[in-house]
Amino acid sequence: MIKRILFLVTCISAGIVNAQTVDSVVYIFDHRALHVKMILYDNGEFKYTKQYEIGGEIPTYGHWKRCDNKLILSREPSDKDFKVKEIGKAPKNRMFFYARRSYNSPISNYRFHGITTDKQDTIILQSDFSGRLTVNCRIKAFWITHLGDTSPTYKLSENTNEVYITFNGEREFHDEEWIFEHEDTLRPRNEQGELLKYVLTRQKYDEEE
Repeated sequence: MIKRILFLVTCISAGIVNAQTVDSVVYIFDHRALHVKMILYDNGEFKYTKQYEIGGEIPTYGHWKRCDNKLILSREPSDKDFKVKEIGKAPKNRMFFYARRSYNSPISNYRFHGITTDKQDTIILQSDFSGRLTVNCRIKAFWITHLGDTSPTYKLSENTNEVYITFNGEREFHDEEWIFEHEDTLRPRNEQGELLKYVLTRQKYDEEE
């Protein structure tokens, strides 16, 4: 509670920046294996993209505001981000998982984390290029990771053994605070809330973005 009060006092004393009073701006980190872009639009919305050397670009949209040297990002999760369809068929000692994007592209080589017991024992497996995975034991709950993105944990019904997963890999932002180290550099956080080692650098904004 004390921390929240101090945060509010800081925002009031420094003044929260109204997005309509500033121009659109873009911050970029560009490396051979990773490309990250954050566009802050002058209407208070943002577009965040992250692209690895192998894999497509996945955009995430939300709202932003600035308080002192903090960039505060928020995004309401969508029911299209992560969906699971369960089917119960014999044999029940074998389970099949299929993962794809909402635009029907399979998720190749995702990492599967399956909880097998009430004690949270976990197995980790790798899917094939078609997004298919076969598990020769009962799974109580699972989550998947792909190219640095992590799905929510999903609890399965007892009679399920065929699972169809839709995972778009969009980031969730719950009043997440990135840091302006200078006006031209922005340090991001990962999905665990940890500040990352690299920074995004301010670039010339193209209105077509």
